[in-house]
Amino acid sequence: MSAALSAKGSVEAARNRCDPAVQRVREAGGPIDRASYVCECGYLFSAAVSTTVACPHCGVDQSW
Repeated sequence: MSAALSAKGSVEAARNRCDPAVQRVREAGGPIDRASYVCECGYLFSAAVSTTVACPHCGVDQSW
């Protein structure tokens, strides 16, 4: 076996290895892109993570 083929196999093997924490997140369905917000009106709600979230009860923009 040539050195080039051996090196190529090593690169492919390294690519196939995965951080165990990353693998657990992938197996669990990926990250959850939702957050809980509490508005100044007292309404508690869940919404997609974003820089522009408004309260569904009163419409006030939520700061982050």
